[in-house]
Amino acid sequence: MERSLTRTHKIILVFFVVLMLAGGLIRLYQAGIIGSASKKKDININYKEPAPVRVHVKGAVLKPDVYSLKPGSRWIDAVEAAGGFTAYADKSALNLADFIRDGQEIYIPEISKTNDLTENKSG
Repeated sequence: MERSLTRTHKIILVFFVVLMLAGGLIRLYQAGIIGSASKKKDININYKEPAPVRVHVKGAVLKPDVYSLKPGSRWIDAVEAAGGFTAYADKSALNLADFIRDGQEIYIPEISKTNDLTENKSG
């Protein structure tokens, strides 16, 4: 037995299909996916550059002072910013690969003069 839809049933079915399509289109419009609401909006993303790290470099460097360096800088970068080591800098007392922190004091010690005297006398 073949069943077919009556005219009334077909109208009701078409009405619900149209209603569902209209509802979907309204939702897409509200979401900004279609229509005038979908115009591209200017997206302004502000990528802030990290603030510089300020360190006080003093001791056996050529230009002791406060320096601003990039975040992630190391002690050697601070020493280079300060003009490099003096002739009496004790480089062996430092870990030049260590990272610096904001507000850090970096003191570069000098080789003690008593060590110089004993090395010169024995040599």
